[in-house]
Amino acid sequence: MRISTVLKSLVALVVVAVTGVAVVLSTLDVNKYKDVVAAQVEAMTGRRLTLDGNLDLALGFSPAIVVNQASFANASWGSRPHMVSVERVEAELALIPALFGDIRVGRLVLVRPDILLETNAKGVGNWEFPVGKPEGQKKPAASAPSGSPAPDAAPSAGAPIPFLASVLIKDGRLTWRDGKTGTTKVLELAGVSLGASSPHDPVSLDIRGSFDAVGFDVAGGLGPVAALLNKGSDGKPWPLSVKGDVGGIDFTADGAIKDPLSGAGLALKLHVRASSLEKLKPLIGDVPKIPAVDLAVSVSGGGTAWKVSDLVLSSGSSKVTGTVGIETGGARPRVDVALQSPLLDLKALLPSSQSAGKAAPTAGTGSVSAGGAAGSHSGKVFSAERLDLSGLKAVDARFDIQVSRLVMPDAVELEAVAAKGELVNGRLGITPASMRLGDGTVTANIHLAAPAGPADFKLDAKADKVVLGRVFSQIGKTDLLSGVPSDATVSLKANGSSVAALMASLDGRILVRMGEGRINNALIDWAGADILNQLAEQLNPVGKREPNTHLMCGVMNVQANHGVLGWDKQIAFETAKMNVVSSGKVDLGREALDVGVRPSAKGGVGVGVGALADFLRLQGTLASPSIGVDAAGVAKTALSIAGALAGGGGGKSLLGALQGGNAAGSSSADPSPCATALGQGGKSSSSDGAQPSKQAPAAPDNPVDSIKKGLKGLLR
Repeated sequence: MRISTVLKSLVALVVVAVTGVAVVLSTLDVNKYKDVVAAQVEAMTGRRLTLDGNLDLALGFSPAIVVNQASFANASWGSRPHMVSVERVEAELALIPALFGDIRVGRLVLVRPDILLETNAKGVGNWEFPVGKPEGQKKPAASAPSGSPAPDAAPSAGAPIPFLASVLIKDGRLTWRDGKTGTTKVLELAGVSLGASSPHDPVSLDIRGSFDAVGFDVAGGLGPVAALLNKGSDGKPWPLSVKGDVGGIDFTADGAIKDPLSGAGLALKLHVRASSLEKLKPLIGDVPKIPAVDLAVSVSGGGTAWKVSDLVLSSGSSKVTGTVGIETGGARPRVDVALQSPLLDLKALLPSSQSAGKAAPTAGTGSVSAGGAAGSHSGKVFSAERLDLSGLKAVDARFDIQVSRLVMPDAVELEAVAAKGELVNGRLGITPASMRLGDGTVTANIHLAAPAGPADFKLDAKADKVVLGRVFSQIGKTDLLSGVPSDATVSLKANGSSVAALMASLDGRILVRMGEGRINNALIDWAGADILNQLAEQLNPVGKREPNTHLMCGVMNVQANHGVLGWDKQIAFETAKMNVVSSGKVDLGREALDVGVRPSAKGGVGVGVGALADFLRLQGTLASPSIGVDAAGVAKTALSIAGALAGGGGGKSLLGALQGGNAAGSSSADPSPCATALGQGGKSSSSDGAQPSKQAPAAPDNPVDSIKKGLKGLLR
């Protein structure tokens, strides 16, 4: 007999056998087994399985079982009665492979499944079942109907895992509820389609849904199920290639995983494009309006070591490239970051502040009105709330950041920005940070340590030839300041558990030296440095008031000792018409201040007012400062000026009246306050300035108001 004849006979025999079984099964009412199935589930889990709808059995070479209106009870402490409910379940079994021990579910369909995963206040999950004991009163298992076979025992551990050739989910919902925090997350699945021809063929996927109202659509292909379960035993990595949209953000992912179950051996290329983040608002809250984002990156590694390489991030005109390495096998995670950027425009990337303070004065506005935010509230300026620096110990890091051009949110431009440093066991060191600012250079070393107890802070910084006029032009204030090349040296250290404690312990020195330039008088009035010019303008209203002042030099030489800033004639400014010298102290711990300002004239009717030298004082607290002025002395001097002018003596009579009435007149003023502030002494290079006017004006209405108007602007 030929082999082909034998095979045909065997096939015919199988067909006859299957047909006979089908005829017998067709006479059975599978609904009789509902109670048996429910009892077996309850015996294993302690929870009740409810089958409200009919059980249907479709026969053939791929028989199918259909379950309608089924539900599975939740834990006794759960937030709702059912952990799982489903409107319809269809399971189709491939009969011929099953005869040879190969269990294949040709199709599994779930219609409107609703699954709740939750924990209670103790963190116990509702998916945790008591072993061998029901949660409630255990009911005896229902007996099988008369004449029906007893149910099979539970499958052994060595039973084959069924292969699902096709999985379809329609209108599904998965809810996660955290019993400790009350947080709830909802995953809606409008449609899910997973399919493969065999366990050794690739799996196609198509998933549509939303997570917390943020929609997504993902499609693509995954590696074979057999390779997934066998951890790539054939030596080939498990491939994946998917693309999709999440909240309006397009992405693609292509690569492979050597061990997909553990995530080890990952080699993946990601590409993400987003024109807007607005659709993510339900998930992450308010989102900034930023230019379109394009991110390309390679991710590799697995287990405790991961690497992000070939990173290219673009948004608007900004671009960042580099690598990031992550290791999680040590006492703390370690991150290594190396990033470069030709341009990083924070002004375009960050949303503009809605709470910006009042702008600085512009040209032609004269004095700025008195007052300001500092005096608008009571209490303390520096917070005594304990600083939370625990993040410094959460991770170790090493970083190298290079930015060719950095545009700050206020439009100030920094060039050649470089920062290198390490964070190890709560100790942060940036050594060094450097940049170009205003055509000059700035370097700094920063240390912040908080391994245990109060934080230690140290700053050493140096600025060389930073042109302040250049900085002002970048923020659109070209009419306020030009020139003024400046150098600065800052060396500060502090220790404390709050901002207030750090300020109260501040030690060190701040030295700023400013060179020549031109300052708009509106800015000088705002800073309180042109008070005498304001008085002169009232004394001589027909005189010409120049829009700009020629700054010869400026110095701030301040010492910090245990939170007290102090200086004695070590803050000084020289202009073509006048000098301003300050002495005082600011107690940062008590937030108390006592600052004196002495303006003195270099010559001229309007500025030769030495009698005003001791009348200007800033006192009070940082939160509520006040200006002390001897109103009677100022008024007396003003009347003397008016009388001298009315007597027809002109500038000489006025100058004589001023010098005769006050021993602290211009003749005793320091001719070189900048050099004095630096501790150098010597002769100033500044000129005498304008000559006195010969035309007698009327006396001012209230020179005290003029003084306060200029000085109070300093507090803005």
